Amino acid sequence: MVEAVRRALIAAPYAALVVDASDPHYGGEGSTVQVFDLRTGIKQPRLGGESAGCPDYSGFDGPCGVLDQIALGSDGVSAADSQTVYPVGGLSTPPDRVSCASGTSTCVAIDGSGHVFSSTDPSAGARAWREVTIAPPPYFPLVGVPGAGMRDG
Repeated sequence: MVEAVRRALIAAPYAALVVDASDPHYGGEGSTVQVFDLRTGIKQPRLGGESAGCPDYSGFDGPCGVLDQIALGSDGVSAADSQTVYPVGGLSTPPDRVSCASGTSTCVAIDGSGHVFSSTDPSAGARAWREVTIAPPPYFPLVGVPGAGMRDG
């Protein structure tokens, strides 16, 4: 388990830490609010505790929770707003178009928001899809082509 403090709030005599934890072996990640009494330095077990995250890798393809905004009162009471997000490639917006190269398993999909996803194993579920960026083609000016905005002779 790997843990790191992402955010700290102070409302004397209390401090709240947003601790991110992830398991690089089994997967899964989450954030938890921990409240400490600054006078003693002791974590307060009855304060804080708001949490959000994603479960481990055991076939999970759904949305994850993320702690978005945190508030801390001078009495040590904390509050958190969580947001639900879909993993990259989760295709949270259904694809409008899907195209696969013939003779391969490489496919590309575009959703209604203009996001482009690709996969080399499209039937393996949402985690097999990755969002990709497609660079626009280079600009080729249409010089001297009738009807292309240029004046003929």
